[in-house]
Amino acid sequence: MNKLYNHSLKNGDCVIFKTNMPKDEIALLTAFPNQYRFIDYFKEQGYQLVIHSIIKQGPYNSKS
Repeated sequence: MNKLYNHSLKNGDCVIFKTNMPKDEIALLTAFPNQYRFIDYFKEQGYQLVIHSIIKQGPYNSKS
């Protein structure tokens, strides 16, 4: 669990994390609707998850 990964959620947030999930499975992760579902997925699959930061979508970094 040395490498940091990032994953975008449907609500626009970006999660920066470490995990023991294999790299090829990380590439196949879907866009989860929120932080709760993201964290819950790792628990359900039995993988460790350490969240380092969550970058919230705000008016200054809006996609519109």
